[in-house]
Amino acid sequence: EAPYQDVMYTIASLQNTFFLGKSSLNVDIGYQHNDRKEFEPLPLKQQYLSIGLVLNDMSASVKWNSNPSKNGAFTFGIQGSMQDNTNTGPNLLVPNSKTSIVGAVGSYRLNIDKQWTFLGAARTDMRHFSYDLIYPTADSANKNVVEDYYTTNVSAGVNYKNADAFTWRFNIASGSAYPDPAMLGTYGKHEGSYRFEIGNPKLGSEVNVQGDMGIAVEKPNFTIDLSVFGNLAKNYIFLNPNGKTVLVGTDILPVYDYEQNDAFLTGGEMTLDIHPVNQNLVDFKSGISYIHGVLLETQNLPFMPPMKIVNELSFHFKDFHKLKKPYLTLSNMNCLKQTRLGDYEIPSAGFSLLDVAVGFNWKVKKQSLEFALYGNNVLNKGYFNPLSVLKTIGVMEMGACFGLRVRVPFGIK
Repeated sequence: EAPYQDVMYTIASLQNTFFLGKSSLNVDIGYQHNDRKEFEPLPLKQQYLSIGLVLNDMSASVKWNSNPSKNGAFTFGIQGSMQDNTNTGPNLLVPNSKTSIVGAVGSYRLNIDKQWTFLGAARTDMRHFSYDLIYPTADSANKNVVEDYYTTNVSAGVNYKNADAFTWRFNIASGSAYPDPAMLGTYGKHEGSYRFEIGNPKLGSEVNVQGDMGIAVEKPNFTIDLSVFGNLAKNYIFLNPNGKTVLVGTDILPVYDYEQNDAFLTGGEMTLDIHPVNQNLVDFKSGISYIHGVLLETQNLPFMPPMKIVNELSFHFKDFHKLKKPYLTLSNMNCLKQTRLGDYEIPSAGFSLLDVAVGFNWKVKKQSLEFALYGNNVLNKGYFNPLSVLKTIGVMEMGACFGLRVRVPFGIK
């Protein structure tokens, strides 16, 4: 009974590897078809098609790899894709569009003395697409717009590992992103997020330069990994609430604009894994991550994730009769309150969640079965995800959720 969604998703892919002496050739072909329909209710338990989207995507790539056992190795490849998005319902969520992308990539890896590794790569892309602008009034006919984008990006990195189990790494790379048809031409209510989105046909390509560095310590009993990054983006594209509202039917919706400005993003991550070698009963993992983004005009970027701390404690028990590799895992995620907000962004309180998983292997004759019983948010904590699109209408995230997973691995000899 309406309202409901009907989605049919079809994927077909073919992946091939051809060995040419000591080199290899990868040839991949893929096709995706997504047919999405959203039905709304009418009187007398009738319904009508409100939104219909049909997406067809075809892709192909060819990649040649030189002999990987040598200290110096090359990789060259070409990629291409074609995408067609068509509306089949009366309400337009995203514009009708057609996209074609062709790209070429090359990379080189050099190993020296089993300690130093140097990496370099370059990529160039050409993107051609057309889309229909969506206008708010009936007397403004849809206008077809054609856009072409050309980008070239490079990257370089170095990795050093000494005899004391220390690994140092440093990378620098340029990058780019294109505005998609929704960013450029959308105008109207977004059914999935209960907000009114306005595209910007003047958006250009987003380009950025990022540097990152890290250090890892690998000892028999523990592993520590620390990494930090900084990203300077020119013409950064983001969705931003403008503080206004609009009446659509009986709904009062907040208005969000697609905007573009120069920005700087920085952050880091640290992980700790304790695994004593003299016993395999306990395994403790802990991680902390943080990201912060600002516009160069000193305004905070909206929808930046707050600091997150994740701790995981695993117990691995001895085999018991037919139960093999039994384990118990307790995981706790702490999400801190987001204090750096964009203009008109709604703040969210911090929260802490507890997950539990119990599993084991069971062997029936020669076939092994893997069982896992898991529970997410087992304390049934009510909370809002800071990045949720539904928190503006008071919809919390899922409460306690339990499930059983059975995995049957097959092998052919």
